[in-house]
Amino acid sequence: MVQESDDGLVVAVQLDSPQEPRDWGAVRAWSPDSGPLWVHLEVSSETAQSWIAVDDSIPEQIREVMFSIGTRPRCIEFESATFLNLRGVNLNPGADPEDMIALRLWVDEHRVITLSRNRLMAVEAVRRRLEAGKGPTSAPELVAALSAQLIERIDPVLEEVDEGLEHLESSLDGDRSPDLHGELAALRRKAITLRRYLSPQRETLSRL
Repeated sequence: MVQESDDGLVVAVQLDSPQEPRDWGAVRAWSPDSGPLWVHLEVSSETAQSWIAVDDSIPEQIREVMFSIGTRPRCIEFESATFLNLRGVNLNPGADPEDMIALRLWVDEHRVITLSRNRLMAVEAVRRRLEAGKGPTSAPELVAALSAQLIERIDPVLEEVDEGLEHLESSLDGDRSPDLHGELAALRRKAITLRRYLSPQRETLSRL
């Protein structure tokens, strides 16, 4: 099973043997010879921040960006690694989908470190596939799987907004109801918020 804990370590799994638990001790002792590793961390965890802070294999400017707030989707390439910042819709109970959650990824040949401030359904979906023995077995496959899951959850939200806009705009013909105009304005704001991240996210994934 994939490891869970309350000290910032949300997922810790060796991709080529996902049924074996990993804890902080195993994560700290990991080396490339151990096999491909995925670690997903909670951004606000002091334990997670301390671990990242002393990892010299990650450039200092990236260590700072990993815990920053409000960064837009982007891709920064290094000689043997890549940093990605992606966004996923917020599908947590009581949340607004357009309050998108940042997913930060540090990817090298043998390891993927991901971080988010809130629970992401895309991460949960990949984790469940690993638990079922059907998940990615390498770092590139893991990045592809996470990206696909993020996109899969964005599309239905956009379709719902577009359908809502079309319905309200057709209902406004001859109807000057302030309620309808208010609903339309709210939906347009939601669409603008979502699409503000989608263009740079498409560019980021295309570059990747």
